[in-house]
Amino acid sequence: MKRKHAGALICMLTALAVPLSAASAGDFSVSVPSAPVSVWLGDSVTLPCSVTPPMDVSPLEVRWYRPPHHNAPFLLYKDRRIEPSSQDNKYQGRVFLVGLGSGVGGLEGGNVSLSLRNVTMADSGAYECYVGSLQWYDVGRISLQVNKLGSIPVLSVHPGVGGQQVNVSCVSDGWSPKPSLIWRNREGRELKDQQGLFYSTDPQGLVTVSGWLLFSPSDSGWLSCTVSLSGGDSREGRVAPHTPGTDESVGWIARFITLLVLSVSAITVTVLFIRSRKTKLGSIPVLSVHPGVGGQQVNVSCVSDGWSPNPASSGGTEREELKDQQGLFYSTDPQGLVTVSGWLLFSPSDSGWLSCTVSLSGGDSREGRVAPHTPGTGKSEQSGPPSHPGQAVSLWPSCAPLCWVSLPVPRPSSTESSSIKHSAEEDAVWSI
Repeated sequence: MKRKHAGALICMLTALAVPLSAASAGDFSVSVPSAPVSVWLGDSVTLPCSVTPPMDVSPLEVRWYRPPHHNAPFLLYKDRRIEPSSQDNKYQGRVFLVGLGSGVGGLEGGNVSLSLRNVTMADSGAYECYVGSLQWYDVGRISLQVNKLGSIPVLSVHPGVGGQQVNVSCVSDGWSPKPSLIWRNREGRELKDQQGLFYSTDPQGLVTVSGWLLFSPSDSGWLSCTVSLSGGDSREGRVAPHTPGTDESVGWIARFITLLVLSVSAITVTVLFIRSRKTKLGSIPVLSVHPGVGGQQVNVSCVSDGWSPNPASSGGTEREELKDQQGLFYSTDPQGLVTVSGWLLFSPSDSGWLSCTVSLSGGDSREGRVAPHTPGTGKSEQSGPPSHPGQAVSLWPSCAPLCWVSLPVPRPSSTESSSIKHSAEEDAVWSI
């Protein structure tokens, strides 16, 4: 988009108003990247903009604005200085002209790039960089893409049609831009058949992705749902579904007692063996939901392997712990890596979902989330996911090796921090 004035009078005025170095440069063009510039929410970013061929633009006018608001720039450089009154309140103290005061590499070399700090979701979108004189001007349009990592996926399992399959749903919110969702079995093979995918966007522009999959539990011990951005950043959840109607209300107790007995000796060997080992982050927890005794509760289990060192106890937590009707045990493999397993008797009416977090003392952690339902209350669904189980809640566990934490039932929103960090010993932390 260019404009050139002609005529003797205009030329005379230009010669008087613009220094010879700029006036004699003739036509110029504004260069900006053709691809969107990406930045993480809350970070700083530079929007590149320069004049070609390189020339001294310090005598010229530079405008940065959101199209189509050319006459309302949030940054205006004119008469060799920034006009303070031009800055929009939303950008006050957050925008700077990179080339100002940078000598040959700055305005004198044609660099009019914009620095934007503390990026918000509202900053996403198109920007225009204008450079002009009385003779000539050009405008370049550049796009800013604000990235935000969404919540850890919440998985839930419901009866499928025919009784041989289950409908597994996966929900994750708070993403920017639109993410992808991929199902995989335990062997890592992508599952593409009999599934659905849905997207929605909240008023802040953050995306919620919901997916469902018809799955035969005999196909794999567990399956995973991975939600990811195009750059590779992702969140993953895992669940071990079982075919509805399988009576495991008593069997899991017997299995747990057997494994607990075996674990007593294993814990001793583990503690002695891995004290000298370096730390190692284990696998993403695999959660499974089974019928409990009486029909009003479910038994939720959480298993994660490949950890080093062994968990150790630590202090309390700000949240109310659920300490009743739960169990925890450890085992070690020949390489000295620890598997931590926990179970909890849980009433699904207590919360929309549960999370299990396993973490090292340095703060590195793995978390899994599941939305259990009371046996017999699930719907047979083949063409869509169940309703959103609720907004994810960031957790900061600092309790014993495995603790159950009671949180309020979350409300659907998209305000979760894009960076959830956990600081505790290597714990398996159950929370609502």
